[in-house]
Amino acid sequence: MAIQYSGQTPQDTFFVGDGTRLQLVNKLEAALAAVGWTAVSGAGSADWVYQSATTPGGQFIQVHATDPGGTANCAVFKLRSTTGLEAAAGYLQNTNVGSYRIIANKYQFFMWLTGTTAQLRHILYMGVPYVFPFLTYLLDGNEDFGFMHAQAFTDTDVRVWTSTFRQNLGAQSVQGYSMIRRGAAFTNNANLSHFGISLQGSNQSGTATSGTYTYEDGSWNMFEPILILPTGNVDSITTTRFAQIWDAVVSTKNYDSEALRTIGTQKWRNITHQNVATTDYLRGTLLLLSSG
Repeated sequence: MAIQYSGQTPQDTFFVGDGTRLQLVNKLEAALAAVGWTAVSGAGSADWVYQSATTPGGQFIQVHATDPGGTANCAVFKLRSTTGLEAAAGYLQNTNVGSYRIIANKYQFFMWLTGTTAQLRHILYMGVPYVFPFLTYLLDGNEDFGFMHAQAFTDTDVRVWTSTFRQNLGAQSVQGYSMIRRGAAFTNNANLSHFGISLQGSNQSGTATSGTYTYEDGSWNMFEPILILPTGNVDSITTTRFAQIWDAVVSTKNYDSEALRTIGTQKWRNITHQNVATTDYLRGTLLLLSSG
């Protein structure tokens, strides 16, 4: 396996929250348009649909964003197929005392409230991941395929960030997702651990030792962020490898979140904060390719 690159420099957008739902909707639209997503409907409004580029494997997905108005706390984001099928929504709440970051490429985006203090309803990843070529036949010719990882699935969700890529990565600790695959939509918005990132870089046997994470020269283990997904079209506790996050790598070093790291000639932004897990959870950091 190898890192899967989208072939473009990602859009790395940073902005101060103004407390409104509409700001989140507008900022995401601008970021997606800048990296080649195509407007399907509602461009420039508070209710729009954009479609990703088509991956080299032939997959694509749409995202539907809405400012619901009224007294709602959050902006609403859904995966959507080209036939109009929508999966369960992810919710993001704006705050006027924090700053946000969007890292987007033509296939995916991450959007989150920056900082090191846990907050509610403040992270979202959506897009069409890289599907391993030898597994594309399992899509049954239906190329609408997308995945969402969110902290919140209702306007008042109180799930904490420990169940997200902000603090944990492995399938033993991550929780909320929705997906469109093979013409069906399904969701795990309960406190279950049915997906995450492969634990290939951790000590899966239990107690960790320093040698688990580093090479003899002191460098840290790094590997591809392979998604562990439930099998079939319905939620399942049986998980398998099926796809991979674009423009991303996992390091077993526990960096602070938001840090910009230079590895070789490339810049990488850390989304995970100080994950030092030493059991079956995956220690380490999800690093996203960044324009810096």
